[in-house]
Amino acid sequence: MRAHLDQARAPLMFLRALLLAFLVALPAWAGTAPTAEQFRRASGPLPTYPTQALKEGIQGVVELKVTTDAQSRVIQVVVLDETPAGNEFGRHAVDVMKYWTFEPAAAGKTFSYRMTFRLR
Repeated sequence: MRAHLDQARAPLMFLRALLLAFLVALPAWAGTAPTAEQFRRASGPLPTYPTQALKEGIQGVVELKVTTDAQSRVIQVVVLDETPAGNEFGRHAVDVMKYWTFEPAAAGKTFSYRMTFRLR
């Protein structure tokens, strides 16, 4: 009877092992995507602080996906995450990045970028 149960669970155990192997190997397959640490802003204005967040003393972080053209100018910005949500940090980040140029190494790339809003 035990052998019958082991045979019945064998396909499930195989699938679990296969999934685990895939998840362990995934970073090697995915390669390394450029990150904010690799690319710096070369020109463009600094973001303005959201008015209500400033009044309430709220700081925030925005995770963005940025795409640049061949001259390292920002051509697309997408908000991936905004913490805390609902304080317009994402909108302010997107509005200002439309005018940014990154250092030449960022030319023609899509990468993650973190923008932090801090009170001083």
